[in-house]
Amino acid sequence: MANNSAQIAPEYSLHRTVSAVDNLTSTPVTDAHKGINMGGYGKAHIQVVPHTADNPTAEVFVWSEEAGKFISINPAISKTGLGNGVPYEFTFDCAGRIMYVALTANITNPAKVFVSGYEMQHTP
Repeated sequence: MANNSAQIAPEYSLHRTVSAVDNLTSTPVTDAHKGINMGGYGKAHIQVVPHTADNPTAEVFVWSEEAGKFISINPAISKTGLGNGVPYEFTFDCAGRIMYVALTANITNPAKVFVSGYEMQHTP
């Protein structure tokens, strides 16, 4: 089951299980609860664990209260997979935002996305 709160590194939360390519341009995600809340964290570690036949590309989107949906980052935070069935990780400067990790290419079988928070942000 997916979780909408991140674990503190080195633990990871399952963000989502993805069964088909995400296209947030034509089908936006308009529910903030489908993202993962990185409140209090400066960095997010993102792990993509694909099926043995797939090599997914991951892209990070952030929640916009004004737009009422997850929006692109400019420039995009997009990572290409490392080969069929090869899990990979990357770090994103989340700055406490709610984010959504989409798999935007090269997926035909379920893949899992895990997230961990690091570098706690404390405000005085």
